[in-house]
Parts: sequence; structure tokens; C-alpha cells
Amino acid sequence: MKFENIKHEERYNSFMEKCTRKDNEIKSLMYLLALVCDYEGYIYDCFDFKNNMILRDGIEASWNTGGSVRAIKLAFSLWNPNNVANAGEIFGYCNNYDICFIEAIRIRFNITEDEEVEKGEHEENEK
Repeated sequence: MKFENIKHEERYNSFMEKCTRKDNEIKSLMYLLALVCDYEGYIYDCFDFKNNMILRDGIEASWNTGGSVRAIKLAFSLWNPNNVANAGEIFGYCNNYDICFIEAIRIRFNITEDEEVEKGEHEENEK
């Protein structure tokens, strides 16, 4: 996993310790929430660990910025496809988080860099 910085990685590990599930859905969710929940208390605005569920009101929390709202929308969409966020809402801005957004998608769908290279090589061979 590629993290934005050491604090992002530390928060991710801390959040994952609280999770009862360890599947790719929860990993991608915690990865994105760890990116934007600078203060550990913020995670509780977005996720209920006891009931293992997202809290939609987290998008409206007063601490959010434009970047954190986009990260949370993507996190919620990866958690549950019924929480569909428009790709333009997430990627339509110059955003320092874009690389982490792509990493979260890789985590959620278990895409390795080796698979990406193989697919790219396969596509080149077909031309």
C-alpha cells in the first residue's frame, strides 16, 4: 500500500485495529478515512465501528474540506456501490489526493501493480 505520509499510515493501522472485518471493502474505506481524518475523533463522524457501518452525516461534518468531502464520497462509494459518487465530483479537481484515490480503488478491487503491467503489455501486443 502506498500512503501519503507516515501519519496516514499510522492512522490507517490504528483504524484497522478497531475493525472487526478485514476485507478489501473495509481496507479501502479505512485507507481513505485515514487520509482525511487528521484528528482521530473525526473517524467517529464517518464510521460506526460497533455496528460496522458508514455514517453518511460524516460528509457534512464541520471539519471537512473540499478534498476530504471527495475522499469520503469515494470511500462510501467503494464501501457500498449504492452510494454512487459522480467521478467528476471526485476527480474533477486538481487534488493532492488523486494518487491515494487510485490506490484506494486498487485496494478495494484487489488490483496489483503486476496485473496492471501485464494488462498493459497484453494491450500493446494486440496492436
